[in-house]
Amino acid sequence: MKRTVLTLLFGSVLFGCASTSDEVNNVELPTINAEVCCSSYSDFSWTQLSTTEEIEFQIDNSTPVWEFPEGASHFASFIFAEQSRTVEVTLSSKMVEKSVLAPKVVTLDSTFNVVDEYDLDDFKILYSDAFSQNRYEATISFDASKTPYLVVYTPQDQIGNEITIPHPAKVRAVNSGDPLPIVTDLKYTHGYLGELEIKLKTISLNTTVKRVEPKTISIVKPQAESVLFYQNAIKKAVNLGDIPKALALLEEAKALNIDGAQEAFVNAVNGVKK
Repeated sequence: MKRTVLTLLFGSVLFGCASTSDEVNNVELPTINAEVCCSSYSDFSWTQLSTTEEIEFQIDNSTPVWEFPEGASHFASFIFAEQSRTVEVTLSSKMVEKSVLAPKVVTLDSTFNVVDEYDLDDFKILYSDAFSQNRYEATISFDASKTPYLVVYTPQDQIGNEITIPHPAKVRAVNSGDPLPIVTDLKYTHGYLGELEIKLKTISLNTTVKRVEPKTISIVKPQAESVLFYQNAIKKAVNLGDIPKALALLEEAKALNIDGAQEAFVNAVNGVKK
């Protein structure tokens, strides 16, 4: 029941947010001055993900920029593990210091063609609790074997839009049944930069991944000239009293699979002792 009351109480706020987020502030919007990193998706640098993953990351001024259909944006790009087929990805964009990145997710096939797009409308607004901040969040399931690449960025037309979130004290009051406090709700502006988190879980494995057969290493038999060279060189070094050189030659001979090298060394040493 408290959850229902909370929804009724803040429903107008959230719907108000939706309309507010379509309105751009009457201020000069920031622009991206960094150069575009790449000429196509195939030029992106891809962060490798495991079959199970939990990564906190930032999209900031140090991350690359690309000219997306909606305009230039910083972005993060990921590639899924070959072993993954059905994956469940939860992407969160945190509301921090009056700012938040309004995320868009694009998945690509193996030849870097866009397959699916997930806009801000696909994300829910989740309130802060003991473990998490206010955030946009979406859980997406898809076939990673068909769409191995995932890109996160923000559309340029989202920049400058605002969203209003109920003050945490209001949320706590509704959950506990206490009187509503007189507090100011929180406003966040959509920006190019943000703090995000990806949680990934592999639901089923890709059984079509080809097993890589180990390479067979063939041992090349040394030629007779090489065998004779090392045997004579080892004997000569021992006879001259240069044992370190003889040992070094012996190690080389072993590495080259020279037959009789050890025997030549032992015989030479025994010959000197007589």
